[in-house]
Formats: sequence, structure tokens, C-alpha cells
Amino acid sequence: MEQIITWIIITLIFLVIIIGILFRRIYKELKSLKSRLGALEEIVDVPREEIGIDLKIIERKILTSKDSELTEYAQKLYSGKNVKSISNNYNKLAMLDKNIIEYGLIRASALEDSYDLSKFFPPLVAFIIALLTSYAVFFKNVISSPFLHNSLPIILSIGIFAYLSLHVGDTRGKRLSIIYFKGLLLYAKEHGKKS
Repeated sequence: MEQIITWIIITLIFLVIIIGILFRRIYKELKSLKSRLGALEEIVDVPREEIGIDLKIIERKILTSKDSELTEYAQKLYSGKNVKSISNNYNKLAMLDKNIIEYGLIRASALEDSYDLSKFFPPLVAFIIALLTSYAVFFKNVISSPFLHNSLPIILSIGIFAYLSLHVGDTRGKRLSIIYFKGLLLYAKEHGKKS
């Protein structure tokens, strides 16, 4: 029985390693393709598509969209930023109604707080460490093979670390785009007062 469990764990370890190697290779290939595409755009001088703000769309996004839709829209604005689009966005947002800007600031602040990892990440890490420690003791008592009761918590740790790494990167990107969107709204609010 222990040999079967040992072989299953060894197989899982190898699968995790192989999947990690494949993801790394795919990431390098995508990075290479992006750099080649950028070089081709410079050679051919293809104008990049600008993501601008349509006042009707932004009003609808601020007033009626779900949080995920507003976040996605903010990510589009954030990813499409360059000097020309930033100045365009500032000027267009200043034309919005003050109430819509205020409501947008409230939603952006709430979204920024919801994507703030410092609020839930430290307790989550403490809980995971406690969980893995208790599982290590449990497996030590149940499984007599030292290899098995030492390797299972390590495999769980690697899996949890990989999941949290992906989640943290995604959440951080969303938070940055919301902060950018909030900055645009703050500028629009201030600029609207002066004019």
C-alpha cells in the first residue's frame, strides 16, 4: 500500500515539474513573439490602436456595470496608456457630470480596497502554514514511510504557492488599473472645479 502511495506521489512530483517546464517554455515563446511583433510594428510603422474614453460608455460603466466589468474597463484604459491617450482621457473625463465622477470615485475606492492584498494575505498565509503543519503531523502518524510523510506537505506547499502566485499577480494588476482609473477621476474632479 505504501509503495502505491509512494509511486503516486513521485508521479505527481514529476507531473508538477513537467508542467512547470512547459509553462516556462510557453512563456518564453510568447515573450519572443511579442518582441518580434513589436519590432515588425516599428519597421512597418503600424499605428497602435488607442483606447479612448467614450462619455456614454464611461457613464454606463460607472453607474450600472458590475465590479468585474468596471475593473475590466479600467484595465483596458490602463493597458492602452500612452502620452496622447492619457491627455485625451483627462480632457474627456473632465466633461463628466460631477455626481458621476463622485460615484466613480466611491466605486474605485471600494474596488481598490477589495483588491488590496494586505488585508487578507497575511492571515491566509498563517492559516496555510498552520494547516500544513497539522497535516505534516497527521501524515507522520498515519504513514510510516518518512519519504511519504515528508513529501506530501511539500507537494501541497508547492501547489498552494503556485496558486497564490498566480492569484497575487492577477489581483495586483487589477488594483493598479483601478488606482489609475481613480487617478483619472480625481484629476477630472479637480480640473472640473477650476474650469
